[in-house]
Amino acid sequence: MSLTAFDNLRSIHPDALSVIAVLERLVNQTLRRDPHAVIDDDIIVQQGRIDPVLVKRFLVELVAGHALVRRAFWLCPEGEGTTSEANNVKEFPPIIECPRCGREHFFKSKDVEVKFLPSESLLQEIRTTPEG
Repeated sequence: MSLTAFDNLRSIHPDALSVIAVLERLVNQTLRRDPHAVIDDDIIVQQGRIDPVLVKRFLVELVAGHALVRRAFWLCPEGEGTTSEANNVKEFPPIIECPRCGREHFFKSKDVEVKFLPSESLLQEIRTTPEG
């Protein structure tokens, strides 16, 4: 069974059905394993060996369709992981004490990654749709 949000993508982009199928399979598998997983466009591209431009475009369209939620992650510049996360980059303070390395970091956009989380409606659909 296909997921509604991906059916919508297929109807809008009939020329990219193979990319959408791979994206749907990977998102579905990821969220069945861990409903709290972050959908990372770089990992999707690597695992699916699909066009990164299309993946980013489709993930943004899935946000517009309320299947995914955009999330900003402020990464420790010392490489220690995520320092803070927010729904919008504007929510970050200008300086933060890093819970990972203990140092203070000034906000720099280069230290932020935008990734995606599943919406509750997408998770509900995945829970009620048989694996296929």
